[in-house]
Amino acid sequence: MRLGARIVVLAVLLVGVANFLSLSVVALSLRSGLVAELQADIAKAERVLFDRLETDAAALQGAAAVLATGDVYTPVGTARIDENWEVMELDLLVVQSPAGRVQVWPADVAGDIGEADLPGVPSVTGVGAEAMHVVSVPTPGGGRVSVGRRLDDAWIAELATATDTEIALSLGGNVVAAAMRSVRPDALVTIEPGSRPATIEGVPLVAKAIPMPRGHARFIVAVNESQAFAQYYRTMMGLVIVGILTVVASGAVATSLASWLVAPIRQVTTEAERIARVAVSARMDDEDSDVVIADSSLLEAARMADSLRTIINELREAKSSLEGQLAAKHEALGQARRAEAAKQNFLANMSHELRTPLNAVIGYTEMIREDCTRGGHFKLVGDLERVLSSSHYLLDLIDDILALTQIEAGKMEIEPSAFQLGPIIRDVVAGIRPVAAKHANRLVMDVDDVGSMFTDRSKVRQLVRNLVSNGAKFTTDGEVHVHAHRESSADGDEVIIVVRDTGIGMTPEQIRLVFKAFVQADDSATRRYEGSGLGLSICHLFCEMLQGTLEVQSEVDEGTTFTVRLPAKLSL
Repeated sequence: MRLGARIVVLAVLLVGVANFLSLSVVALSLRSGLVAELQADIAKAERVLFDRLETDAAALQGAAAVLATGDVYTPVGTARIDENWEVMELDLLVVQSPAGRVQVWPADVAGDIGEADLPGVPSVTGVGAEAMHVVSVPTPGGGRVSVGRRLDDAWIAELATATDTEIALSLGGNVVAAAMRSVRPDALVTIEPGSRPATIEGVPLVAKAIPMPRGHARFIVAVNESQAFAQYYRTMMGLVIVGILTVVASGAVATSLASWLVAPIRQVTTEAERIARVAVSARMDDEDSDVVIADSSLLEAARMADSLRTIINELREAKSSLEGQLAAKHEALGQARRAEAAKQNFLANMSHELRTPLNAVIGYTEMIREDCTRGGHFKLVGDLERVLSSSHYLLDLIDDILALTQIEAGKMEIEPSAFQLGPIIRDVVAGIRPVAAKHANRLVMDVDDVGSMFTDRSKVRQLVRNLVSNGAKFTTDGEVHVHAHRESSADGDEVIIVVRDTGIGMTPEQIRLVFKAFVQADDSATRRYEGSGLGLSICHLFCEMLQGTLEVQSEVDEGTTFTVRLPAKLSL
């Protein structure tokens, strides 16, 4: 094969191999990323489900507390309940007297209610053939009032529409409510807890069973994998077409390049052959000085040919080395992406798996604390308070890890809404006062009339809470000052939140690392301050997401000042 043709073939093969490797890496990354995205959709649906249940539980708790006031066991109290319980849009009301007498509204479900069906904490349970969200509260007389609302197909359908998933609710292995499009709801009862791909009735799904803390109720959340992968296959087909066009274009370029490189080499080779023929002819005729000149020219041409061969061999070796390095880097890149996706999926899944039993621990502990308070076991109440404090601390830590994982994976969404900042700051400061009092600190609040904001309310709330609790944690017998005001400029209004403490302060090196994840001001082996080092890192990331900034100023033993600047109206 001629040299020019070899160069063309080599260039085409090299580009083809590079395209194949690139397409393989992209295909693996897209597929793993798509599976991770579907699992993230499942996780988001789980969060929305628990948020909805918590909101409903709070509403039911308020309704039960209203109905439980006064003497609910007298005929007058019963008549009052007959008039008012339907106005509260309840589907179930059960009044249990201290003597064990049970009254049920509506009367047609009285045969399905017993003492065991009255949970002490919010629970999803079965009443007859229906699923209900039930909450019980004690009455002043020593009995209990339980209220509930149906979790029917309409409730499930609203939740499925909000999360763009398919959801079913089962009780004891029987589906009682569902919003399914891909498969029959009864086919999902075999799904186990944990988010994983599965094939149900020939339909590929990513599904997860979410057991409720009490009873036999389970929510099954699923996403149709085939619909999501249709976009994946269209993307891969486009990449293949681009790869083919690249190979064709590289062949044309290689042909032109070969003509440009081979022409001078062919000219030198032709000249060397001519000199060799002249030298051999001269040696056959006579051995005079002209032959010496011819031999010298031939030797120079041979040296030039050897140099060209050496250069070509070196180029081949360099090409082989570059191909090996390229393949190794592609493999390393693929491994790094797979490891990062696995880490993010692990943290997200573990965070959700831990939140469910931890919420159950908190609920049961609160119920036991309530019983111990009524029974006069105050020593146990103190121990239970410490259990609750540790459980809430662990739940906050899990929420921080989950938030950081979502931000790093680009899955954290911004949900803007209009709200007043002042009440949020006052509510946060009120919640942190016990922590500040534990360290003999004073919380001072100076909040101007900053007006309303249009941004993500929950992220602003967590931002303020993290900064104030950070100041209270690293300050002893000092002061934490919270100030907020509004500034106007040509680019729009801006809200400034300043949190200043008189705590331990930081060195310049600590200031440089303060927004790094898992880093604390006191990072020694025997550090005095609890925490994971995620709070300030999440604050910094939240400020960037909300189009703002977070600045810090600090001196050792003088205290620290954090300044948050956020646009009053988020640009969408």
